[in-house]
Amino acid sequence: MEQLFTIRETAKLLTLKESTIYRWVFDGKIKPVRVGSRAVRVPESEILRIREAGEKA
Repeated sequence: MEQLFTIRETAKLLTLKESTIYRWVFDGKIKPVRVGSRAVRVPESEILRIREAGEKA
């Protein structure tokens, strides 16, 4: 099973601000996984995809 990261953890791993990660989720740049009705997690594959693409805000 793929590891899931919180928005805060994702921001640290990508050395970005949490607000940037939230914006990317809202804009569809990151495809999150919903856990329950409100919680959002980012799959490891999305983090790797962003790192490989070298995306920045």
